[in-house]
Amino acid sequence: MVTAVTGGVSVLVLVGRGKKAVVHKYCLIELPELLVHQALSEPMRPEKVAEILLVSISSAFGGRRIAVREKDHEISYFVYHQWAGSPAEIITAPVEKFIQRAAVFGEVSGEAWRSLPDYRIKG
Repeated sequence: MVTAVTGGVSVLVLVGRGKKAVVHKYCLIELPELLVHQALSEPMRPEKVAEILLVSISSAFGGRRIAVREKDHEISYFVYHQWAGSPAEIITAPVEKFIQRAAVFGEVSGEAWRSLPDYRIKG
């Protein structure tokens, strides 16, 4: 706060520090349109069922904060950028979508099955 007196009149000037609002950005991973091709007319293996398991990610990279490996033994995290969901789910969803659209199996899902699926896809 700055106060100045000139000619018997007091002038009060307030100098404030305006804080900017912190804006977080949320990131997703989506398939490029080039990889999203037309499905086959019928599945190559219509009798087969495939289960897509969640991608396993090390704990250093598995959180909502986006991590970048700077050097061999150094990881930095973005402050204002985060994943919109868990990285395992964000990476698994496009894989499941791609395999469904490729129509390789009769049924593809990431959900638990009542019986054992014919194939399990994990990464």
